[in-house]
Amino acid sequence: MVFRPFTGKDNHGGPIAFGAGFVSSENCDAFSWPFTLFVECMGVAPRIIITDQDWGMRLAIEKVLSGTRHRLCMWHIMSKLFEKIPKSISDREKFSKEFKACVWSELLDPDEFDILWTGIVEKYGVKDHKWFKDMCAVRHMWIPAYFRDVPMGSLMRTTSFSESENNFFKRYSKPLFNFADFTLQHNNGIDAQRNQTERLDYYDSVISPKYATDLAFEKQLTSVYTDRMFRVVQELIYEADKSCRMISIHLFFVLRNKDVNNILEKYVGNRWLKSELLKAVHGLTSDESASGKGSNEDDKL
Repeated sequence: MVFRPFTGKDNHGGPIAFGAGFVSSENCDAFSWPFTLFVECMGVAPRIIITDQDWGMRLAIEKVLSGTRHRLCMWHIMSKLFEKIPKSISDREKFSKEFKACVWSELLDPDEFDILWTGIVEKYGVKDHKWFKDMCAVRHMWIPAYFRDVPMGSLMRTTSFSESENNFFKRYSKPLFNFADFTLQHNNGIDAQRNQTERLDYYDSVISPKYATDLAFEKQLTSVYTDRMFRVVQELIYEADKSCRMISIHLFFVLRNKDVNNILEKYVGNRWLKSELLKAVHGLTSDESASGKGSNEDDKL
């Protein structure tokens, strides 16, 4: 039996198990089946899904999730970089630094990326190297420049995140477990994960973060975002308050100079909010969940 977990991030940026299932390793549709299961359980196909470079999964996603953007995990690809760099390159560290700066940049558009990539591979003589040619051919599936229109929500390294999730659940399983033992212990892991999320929810309800600036919209966002994610945004706000050199923080620079006190809801988004996870997962509004509405058996996943 092949175990197929689906992993994502909760509103604290921590791991969350969306669901999982078993399929016979002899099933000829072993790749497509988990994605069909995911849609049936979640009620909606994901906007974007990130996997490693498995050809079977790529075909299954095209078949089952035709409206979903498929992206290859950058961490999985870049973890192979050093072993792929030809030994003929004397300064491998310098090449690695330049190459990583190119592929990880979220500031380039596709044309700019192509120019920079071409310059680097020609400079170091790897233009015709098979691995670099193959990666260039599928650059539209893993380079940030080709996903500028998709809110990634810090998912650029999802495969490494998934590996971390797998290591977590390994603490609750052993190779010789039978099906019942494995299921029981996996559920214990799920409970531990949910307890951690509840602790963070409580922490968010009582903590008062320290402000890095005197900007009104920084104070606004402390009441909107979870503490872990607010700290990420706060760093950008602080940099914007001191400088405008970084394009990625240019929005906050403009808001500061325009004396904006409150950021409109449409610009805040709903990915990292303090109280929206229940609604996002179960399809219930906060009022419905509090009053018990939508709790009929037909509404349960």
